[in-house]
Amino acid sequence: MSNFKDQQIKLNESSSLITYLVEEKKLNEKEINSISAYQRILASNGIGFGDKVAILSNTRQEWIHADLAILSMGAISVSIYQSMTPHEIAFILHDSDSKFIFAENQEQIEKLDLIFSGSWQIPKIEDREEKEIEISTLPVCVFEDATSTLINPTKIELLKSNSKLDVNSEIKRENLASIVYTSGTTGPPKGVMQTHGNHLSNVRQVLESGLMLEEGSIFLFLPLAHSFARLMAYISLCSNLKLSLPSVHSKTHSKIDTGRLGQDLTSANANIFPVVPRFLEKIQDHLEALARKKSLSAALLSLTFSVSLNAYQSGNPFSKLLSKLLTPIKQKITKRVFGSNFSYCVSGGAKLPDKVHIFFESIGITILQGYGLTETCVATNACRLNDVRIGSVGPVLASDIEMKIIDGDEIAFRGPNNAIGYLNRPNATKESWTEDGWFLTGDQGRIDEDGFLYITGRKKELIATSGGKKIAPLPIEEKILEHKIFSQAVIVGEGRKYLSVILTLNNERISSNLGKNFDQLSKQEIENHVLKYLAKINENLASYESLKKFLISAEEFTPENGLMTASMKIKRKEVEKRFQAEIDTLYNN
Repeated sequence: MSNFKDQQIKLNESSSLITYLVEEKKLNEKEINSISAYQRILASNGIGFGDKVAILSNTRQEWIHADLAILSMGAISVSIYQSMTPHEIAFILHDSDSKFIFAENQEQIEKLDLIFSGSWQIPKIEDREEKEIEISTLPVCVFEDATSTLINPTKIELLKSNSKLDVNSEIKRENLASIVYTSGTTGPPKGVMQTHGNHLSNVRQVLESGLMLEEGSIFLFLPLAHSFARLMAYISLCSNLKLSLPSVHSKTHSKIDTGRLGQDLTSANANIFPVVPRFLEKIQDHLEALARKKSLSAALLSLTFSVSLNAYQSGNPFSKLLSKLLTPIKQKITKRVFGSNFSYCVSGGAKLPDKVHIFFESIGITILQGYGLTETCVATNACRLNDVRIGSVGPVLASDIEMKIIDGDEIAFRGPNNAIGYLNRPNATKESWTEDGWFLTGDQGRIDEDGFLYITGRKKELIATSGGKKIAPLPIEEKILEHKIFSQAVIVGEGRKYLSVILTLNNERISSNLGKNFDQLSKQEIENHVLKYLAKINENLASYESLKKFLISAEEFTPENGLMTASMKIKRKEVEKRFQAEIDTLYNN
């Protein structure tokens, strides 16, 4: 019996993830000591079975140990992104009825000070009316030294001697393990209720799929508040894969130092890198910027990209031979970005643009695109190493994940990994889960004859023009972003006569195209350059899909300015709201 097969059987038999880890002796003495210390803190603050405990922190070892301590007591872990604003955090604390908080550092303590000292507007949700609330001060344990004017955060003290890790024997697979809030791109976030059985099933399904190596390591830098990242952490804990985490970039704040993260990526020398598409887009932009510099090495890099892309797309024998001769350069690129042991990236969280995928595949960097939702806890599909198909998120991971297309184009799933509903949202739960157990994703797609899934859009993002046309913005936005002068694109036009687009620009690429520093370019020169590319895009669109006008945003959409979720999805409604006056002017003129 293979190691993976043995693990799959035991995961099916376990009552909880923490039970499996303890019984299979997957935790070392240091880890047990740390988890039991968090367990003691929770117990001393009256936390017990069924209580909600929030974790407000970036990815780090303490996050994982706090999470496992919560699960071991039969309490419920509530994950909160470290980049969230006080108002967003206040909503989650109130909606989840959290009783305790693990916070990362001074930055997060200061947010909690604001939350506990102010009042907060909570939006209307189903039968719950909009209201203003105050949140009572909660006990807090902090990972780094921090001071507060309002609360007295506890700092964990690890015992010198060995500690016993107690796992509540009452925990069953059907019990609630975690609440993970959706990104909130279409309204107030919904708390997805995931059971112990959901987590165990999905870990087992991924191991069954052959997606993971049996030996090696995973480098995890994505926020553990994201279900995709937590799944990867759980997989490494349950298997023989070593988990590598980035260094703690600051003891006072949670912001990521991109320079240090780059060093962490290469020095980890990991095999598997879970990523989101935006991360890959940024790496491609950086590599292509290097190739545009005026030097011999830049010219060689540019030639490598050009030849490799041509060989990949055309299959021309001469191009393929030339591309093969350039293999040492491509290997050097891979090593500089991901380290010497790199095997592949697993991309999730959003759709990977085809052009980005092709770029990396052409230079020998394998990207396995996957799919899943918080509500399917988590992964349902992924391409495998021996069968990567551009544009596809692959077949289902395991035989007990059922997939079908309903009402012509909506993707639906059924399986033991499906979460049990939304916290405090019975109507939304009823709308998304059928009586016979299917979860309706809201995503549009198609399944080919080999069972490979292709995502084509999102039902709730369809734009209905005043002429009665319903248009999916995602495919058009992908066409826009194929032109590298554009960094981000959000199409608008709901209830209007035609479509327009809000853009952020790749200033460095435009400077290179026009042979001038960006700050020396006039507004008219920039707009004319943008118009030239939009005209090319419109040539391949139906008349009702064509883009008639555009706006340029001076700043990128980011989680920090509230225009992207922490999982790097653009908040369409927030972008439209931010630019409402400018959009109205576009259409009024």
